[in-house]
Amino acid sequence: MNKMNIKDLDNVMYNVIPTKKSEYNVRFIDFSEGVKSVKAPPEIKKIGIKYPDVMGPDIWEKSGILNSLIIEFEEGEVFNMMDILKEQIRKSFIEKIKDLGELNRTSKDVPPSDRFDLNMIEFKKKELIEGKNESESIARRMLPQIIRCGSMIAHNGRIGPGNYLLMNKNTYEYLEPFFQSLGNIYYNNDQFDDFYKSCRYAKRNPLEDEIIIAKFSSFDIIIDEGVDDDRIIMGRKNEIDMPGVIVPLLTDEEGNVSYEKKDNKIELKYKVVDIGFFPERQYYSIHITK
Repeated sequence: MNKMNIKDLDNVMYNVIPTKKSEYNVRFIDFSEGVKSVKAPPEIKKIGIKYPDVMGPDIWEKSGILNSLIIEFEEGEVFNMMDILKEQIRKSFIEKIKDLGELNRTSKDVPPSDRFDLNMIEFKKKELIEGKNESESIARRMLPQIIRCGSMIAHNGRIGPGNYLLMNKNTYEYLEPFFQSLGNIYYNNDQFDDFYKSCRYAKRNPLEDEIIIAKFSSFDIIIDEGVDDDRIIMGRKNEIDMPGVIVPLLTDEEGNVSYEKKDNKIELKYKVVDIGFFPERQYYSIHITK
């Protein structure tokens, strides 16, 4: 069986990091206000200070045990182990951030959800914006909600704004006509060359063509059927030592995915892990009413 390297799991939503043992130890820093007053759970411990001679954030470590992924196969069956691993990790990641996005909606430091949700019924009731048709008028009411949500993630998460919108195909097909009505800030994946010509500050990510189907304002749009209808999960991918969700994966010293083959089964080990004291602040679930 061909070797699989951890680099082949790079993507635009989360980091996959190597670990050599079945127990992971992930170090992180957290700039969030209130960290000092929060009691760390048993799996998190402080191990030092990032900048000992100046005021700065502490370094924390989260530990735990990797989960097993068992792949069963028939003798002579041909399958792609990397594709199965990617699919399972992504599925677990989506379930994790769905929960975190909903949790953030109820956080005490977050404004009421009507500041971010897309109430299409109410948008349609309002008068048309002067010189605009219904679709563009609605889209121009959607846009501030989405941008405001990204800014809230930047403010509360203290790292940066949300940078992708995750939704299923049904939701995307419903919203796409509204996105298209704002053509100067919407680009489908066939128009990405035009996007980078118009946004010279943006650097093209070689990973994006695999899953990003469109760009709306500053957000990448990603489709996944694991997201419920009429939901948009806004998220942010951070560095591996910052709050959010990452994936420790069992590898060898060269970063090749480790696995154990016995009879007609293959066992791999990984875990989708949220790090930071307030990882939910990097995600938000936008609800759509229509």
